[in-house]
Amino acid sequence: MNALVPKIAKLPLACAPLLCLMAVCCLSSVASQALAHAEKFHAAVLCKAQEVTVTQDTTRMDCFDDVFVYEVDWSKKWHEGIGQALYYAASERRPNGEQYLPGLILICAHSKRSKPVNLSTCQTHYERAQRAFLHHGIKGQIWFCLNEARRREHCVTKRFGF
Repeated sequence: MNALVPKIAKLPLACAPLLCLMAVCCLSSVASQALAHAEKFHAAVLCKAQEVTVTQDTTRMDCFDDVFVYEVDWSKKWHEGIGQALYYAASERRPNGEQYLPGLILICAHSKRSKPVNLSTCQTHYERAQRAFLHHGIKGQIWFCLNEARRREHCVTKRFGF
């Protein structure tokens, strides 16, 4: 590390703006990737920062409320999310002894690419999940959230079987 210090100190002052520009570009690249948060981030903010609950068979539910147990997933993984939500609902009981109902929170903008995901593609994923709930008579709830949503109230939701 100390061997690098003299070499950096000898750089001409004309290079300083270039170095600053490179640093800004690197930091902005990291910041744009941070906008495409991890599923865990969305689970934490959309589920009121509940701790992830580990079931008796060591699977991990993203969150729950008084009635629903939710799986938080990217919209493109809607089919996986349905399966997980159904499994958690079948595996866990509410404090009153009743089964939880399955809930699915779909997050749009699941890409770390610089080009944002087309909103209509995410909408199609949401509609597919709805069709699956309707076709199979699943009593549950699906939320559709944009990447920027920080509360479920900022999302679109639909309940099934009520």
